[in-house]
Amino acid sequence: MRTHRLIRILPAVFLPMLAHTHAFAQQKEEPRPALVVVDEARLDQVEQKRRVTGELRTTRRSLLATEREGLVDRFDVEEGDHLDAGEVVVVLRDPLAQIAVDGAEADARAAEGTLAVEQAVLEDQKLDLARVESLTAKGSATAAELDSASAEVAAGEGRVARAEAELASSRAALDRARRRLEQLTVRSPFAGSIIAKHTELGQWLATGDPVVELIALDSIEAWIDVPERLADRLSDEGVTVDLRIEALDRDITARVTTLVPQIDPLSRLFPVRVTLDNTDGRLKPGMGVVGYVSTGHLEPTLTIHKDAIRRDDAGEFVYYNADGIALPARVTTLFAVGDRLAIRSATIKPGMQIVVEGNERLYPSQPLTIQSDRSDGAGG
Repeated sequence: MRTHRLIRILPAVFLPMLAHTHAFAQQKEEPRPALVVVDEARLDQVEQKRRVTGELRTTRRSLLATEREGLVDRFDVEEGDHLDAGEVVVVLRDPLAQIAVDGAEADARAAEGTLAVEQAVLEDQKLDLARVESLTAKGSATAAELDSASAEVAAGEGRVARAEAELASSRAALDRARRRLEQLTVRSPFAGSIIAKHTELGQWLATGDPVVELIALDSIEAWIDVPERLADRLSDEGVTVDLRIEALDRDITARVTTLVPQIDPLSRLFPVRVTLDNTDGRLKPGMGVVGYVSTGHLEPTLTIHKDAIRRDDAGEFVYYNADGIALPARVTTLFAVGDRLAIRSATIKPGMQIVVEGNERLYPSQPLTIQSDRSDGAGG
């Protein structure tokens, strides 16, 4: 009796649960729509830009060398270390240099003492001369006494002058001794990073031997090679170029520093220098750089908003609205046009809706819910 009742109860309990589980599974399999903002691909009249290449270079590079010979007594730096301006790089050992400084300091102190004595004697002689002059005026001193007092003052002035010269000479000798001692320490002439070491602790260095090679990173230049027919467009003051540092996925607009007046006779390219700020230190000499130089010619060009671009290992792509679902399309960026990009694509055509917001987590065939369309002036 109980068994039959249990059999009747089980379907009533589990069938609703199974139906709910099936509905949940169906719901889980259906992709969730992505809330996105789109913008139309457009065919715009755009001034064309020529793609040029180059590299980053430091504005300052120095091979630090010694001014004196000596044994390397301190050398605490390594390749890649950053140095502040004036920071110690290497210290050489020369005990005689310190002894020379000590001796010169003693000579200078002695000369100062001699000068002080001679100056005191001269003051007494001047007082005696003043008294004799007063007595002579009253008829109480002879002319011979006045002449003798005057001669003593003149002689005292000569001794003071000689003592002053000796003090100046001893101070100059002290400065030379201190300078020779300072020359045993090599300091960084500017803030930068060490890219090569040329000595080690305990090594003997002769005068002029290299210690380290140092480059400045606070200011970096992009050197780009521009065809001669476009070089004149970069010679005007204040002209800018668009640059892209591929290694950092970074776009920069910077002012041209100068056009180097030396053309390559084979390639017919002019080097152009563009100074870049590098306060964050991310730009490194040797990095490749791509530049875009205006040609002055207007042509119809396919453009999309810069926020549409996504990148993966294969390159650049965008998502476009294909009847309510997201589909990817490969694109090639040509150059920037304000907040848009001139592109080349076999898939994207003018008028297509390109996803510009909400594309970070999109996947192919995901349904789209369009929040707004920037090309209609809505939202975004």
